[in-house]
Amino acid sequence: PLIKEIDCIHAHWIGWAYDVAMPLSSLMGSPFTLFAHDSIYEKYPEHYFEALQDSAAAIIFPSSGCKALWSTKTNREDNLYVIPNAVDIESFCPARERHCKKKNEPTLITIGRLDPEKRVSDALRAIKHLSDKGIICRYKVVGDGREGDHLRRLAEELNIDKLVDFLGVQSPQRIAEELKISDIYVHPSENESFGVAVVEAMSTGLPVVAGANMGTRDTVVPGVTGYLYEPGSVEALATNLESLINDDSLRE
Repeated sequence: PLIKEIDCIHAHWIGWAYDVAMPLSSLMGSPFTLFAHDSIYEKYPEHYFEALQDSAAAIIFPSSGCKALWSTKTNREDNLYVIPNAVDIESFCPARERHCKKKNEPTLITIGRLDPEKRVSDALRAIKHLSDKGIICRYKVVGDGREGDHLRRLAEELNIDKLVDFLGVQSPQRIAEELKISDIYVHPSENESFGVAVVEAMSTGLPVVAGANMGTRDTVVPGVTGYLYEPGSVEALATNLESLINDDSLRE
């Protein structure tokens, strides 16, 4: 009886929308909407996109890049809308006073899953590159995932393990506090539909160095709130970090 009272069906992923929401909508005669949060569209068959756009009351994307990618699949823009993800600006707010005042040892931080597409290994290599030039910084990595053990070994192999702290999965409250005692946010990911962590870092007052992708092109203003670089370019990542590390006023 309860299912007959449903006025609208909402799916959070493309697969769930096609496999569950769309047939259930047809069966019940209720409209359905989709929040296409996916960052990798290639894993879905091409016919999914046309069918969903034909059937959904609305398809919502977290960034204009996601919307543009979808529209290349269907050559249409009807029923497509962008609604960016939100950030709790009361929790993620600038610290009254930056705790990290060591000019020669700024603290960098990355938050996210430790999966290959996040390219945290690039950040470790950039830290090594800076260290070899005599630029010493601390690097905190918040999160865990498939690459966790590999990244820990890589830090040891690069002889930077004393500069890197792997903090594991943390609560939103702890994440907000870690951002407040950091100096630069690093987001080397090659693919993001939005990238909430990037916006949380900016809301906390940190400059961002991020790989350019669908999400970060919407959120990071190059030269204003941070830098974007081609994902995978360790040299570009290190160069951008060096610019921020060496210029206090630019970083602020």
